[in-house]
Amino acid sequence: MQLRTLLVLLSGLLGAFQASAQITINRADFPRPADLQDTIVLSSLADASFDLAEGDGQVWDFSALQPMETRVRVYQSAAADTLLPNAFQKEDINLFFQAFPIPTTLYTGLDDEGWYDVGRVTTSVKYPIAQITGSPTDTLAFPGLVQEYPGRINTIQFPMAFGDEWEQTHLEQTPYELTVAAFGLNQTPGLNRRSFTEKREVVGSGEIRLPRGTDEPQLSTEVLLVRITTTAIDSFFLGGAPAPAPLLAAFGISQAQVSVGVRFVFYRPGAGAPVADIFENNRFITYRPRLAEPLVSVREHFLPSVRHYPNPIAAGTPLTIEAGQPIGSGRVEVVDMQGRRVFQQDFRAAGSQSLTLDLPANLPTGLYVYHLRNTAGQRIWAGRLQVMQ
Repeated sequence: MQLRTLLVLLSGLLGAFQASAQITINRADFPRPADLQDTIVLSSLADASFDLAEGDGQVWDFSALQPMETRVRVYQSAAADTLLPNAFQKEDINLFFQAFPIPTTLYTGLDDEGWYDVGRVTTSVKYPIAQITGSPTDTLAFPGLVQEYPGRINTIQFPMAFGDEWEQTHLEQTPYELTVAAFGLNQTPGLNRRSFTEKREVVGSGEIRLPRGTDEPQLSTEVLLVRITTTAIDSFFLGGAPAPAPLLAAFGISQAQVSVGVRFVFYRPGAGAPVADIFENNRFITYRPRLAEPLVSVREHFLPSVRHYPNPIAAGTPLTIEAGQPIGSGRVEVVDMQGRRVFQQDFRAAGSQSLTLDLPANLPTGLYVYHLRNTAGQRIWAGRLQVMQ
């Protein structure tokens, strides 16, 4: 009787241990600051040996990856943005209609249900399309649009654990105006309507190993693996009616066009972004090395923005940076969107809360990120600059 009681107690303890060992991401485990810069490393999986096994208790070893390039993504708080008031954060990107880029700001939200897509704001732009139609007067224009998506897609659904799955849909619209003399079109309004569905399945739980990029030991952390299956159905309209097939064919598209894709993303508790993302038929991976470090490093990764002006700024003119507290001494580094350092300057601000530096006169027009580092080389602040010539 005593032995049976002991076995029952041990069984209960083992069950409690296994339950506590489950990896779960709750709202409190996703500390995503509103203003942040995100540094990611791109690597090719084409020549790497890896096993993307699904299931519980897995070890995904990517420690032998060789970096191809480093990219910097910049996110801004959307708290004061009145265009999409439900948004938490926004990011500037280019949305593509075939080969035509459309300057776009993506908005995301964060609440007790999950991290989700809110909508987007596009900027008006026009392109000549003589290479498609043969006429130098033909154009394709995209008018600006503020769009809150009907429907909702949760990138992460709280709480999230191994075995969870969800499928959601939202609608996206891209208006355009088409001028094609051969079809008798003159700034004729059109619309690309897309039904976008994501099925997310938490198919793995375990440990991921990533390269550190130095001679130090590899990074290792517990993660959840999410398989994402996307299905997009595109419909095209022109002048209030379905667009004619010959015109669509000239752009390499078709009515009710269906696109399906699959990618894999690793998430860890305590990190407000994916640790790694595998895409393009498992040929490439992007990863965030500092998100795989201990939690203290994760918090260092999300650096608060500082106030700087003017912005946009003309190359060769003074830039003032205000931190709201004494800056001390260190170095300013400016990097482009490919992660390349284009400028650096030492500074000594003593007890001042601001510093001024002259940007190079030959700095090309574009978006840049600057880092303020202390004398030990640690990043203490960061911000984004739009440079004009």
